[in-house]
Amino acid sequence: MQLLNSKTTQIDKKRYHLKARINPILMSDDGRDWEDIKPHLVRDMDGWHIEGAPYYAEIKDNGTRLFCPDRSERSKYFKLPAPPLFSGLSKQIVSTVVDKQLLPNKIVMPYMDWADIIIGFTNTGMTFSVLFKKAPPREFKEQFKFDAEVNGLDIKTLLASKVGIGVPRPRLIDSSSLVDVGSNEKYLDWTEKLSELTLDFSLEKLKFPVLLQNSTIDVEVDASANDGYWRTGTSTFSDTDTALFVGVLTSAINSFSRWAGITLPQTSTINTATLGLYEYDTAGAANSLVYSNDVADPVVPAGATAALKCADADAKTKSTASIAINNNPAGNQYFYYDVKTIIEEMTASRAYSNQAMMFLHLDNGAASWMRSRSYDYAGNSSGPELDVDYDAPAGGLSIPIVMHHRKQVATS
Repeated sequence: MQLLNSKTTQIDKKRYHLKARINPILMSDDGRDWEDIKPHLVRDMDGWHIEGAPYYAEIKDNGTRLFCPDRSERSKYFKLPAPPLFSGLSKQIVSTVVDKQLLPNKIVMPYMDWADIIIGFTNTGMTFSVLFKKAPPREFKEQFKFDAEVNGLDIKTLLASKVGIGVPRPRLIDSSSLVDVGSNEKYLDWTEKLSELTLDFSLEKLKFPVLLQNSTIDVEVDASANDGYWRTGTSTFSDTDTALFVGVLTSAINSFSRWAGITLPQTSTINTATLGLYEYDTAGAANSLVYSNDVADPVVPAGATAALKCADADAKTKSTASIAINNNPAGNQYFYYDVKTIIEEMTASRAYSNQAMMFLHLDNGAASWMRSRSYDYAGNSSGPELDVDYDAPAGGLSIPIVMHHRKQVATS
């Protein structure tokens, strides 16, 4: 039997071997004939292309890269011509072990003596990262520009995408994060004009080496019903308000936030994990605790009436781990809270494969209340955020600036 992420093979007349992974290991163009996913570089006259993957990708000797999300639809592609930084760089092919087989699946381009530019190929996509080994010379302008050529794919959609094919929000991580998690991390944003992508960044105050990459999981609440608030033991419930209340407002009030489409292998090493809340108002000290809803693929509070929804919310199973939030917001902005212990507890007992994760933000004897923006606030872009950077077990990847492919495979 063969599925997207498992395969059973016969050893002898009585014995079978099952291989199952969170990451996809098989692919199919017609849904019937399966083959192993083993991305590897094949040399061409003017560069390399990838075989053994559900997508198609090229990288030319001059640094030009092309990515087709479906290997059978070459007319739909995303192309990044070589930036000047790539000009004349030597390229080293690096192989890694995949199922006891050494496969060439990474290109490393040393730049001077202070940086490595790395193009990698995984079961689900093509990655790009830059490792700054030491401070670059002053003439380096701390900016990358890419002239993006797109055929059949909308560049604005690619930049905004949270799942599927996308160019996620990158960040800089310096070496101090190894001993003081989150101490020096800078989130960056792409800008786009006339199909030119620009990424500006500053290496000031960062400790080398510095890695430019994106969060492996970087999601916001994506639907109105996926966040809301309720009063404990009452019939006051809302998942359409533009605010999320926590604390005491007449009586104890709590909120929930649910993120769909999370893929996180069991027993992953969680490097960093943060909950982002856009806080903008308070009436005093709002003592509160944040938990995860400790069930597989949690659902939002449900019921035929508001009272039943409140009762369902009150009955949600909480994680053992929690974090306290007792601050008073200093203005209209995101505040980020370390939820690493919560995510570690969740992944110790289960794997997430395109499933949901939900947090419960509960009153903890507050004297007053605080509120933050919900998904329903103007623009649908100020809701709760979840960012997790992890290393998957057994050689899994924390992937930078990646274009994922969801058709016919389960994403890593």
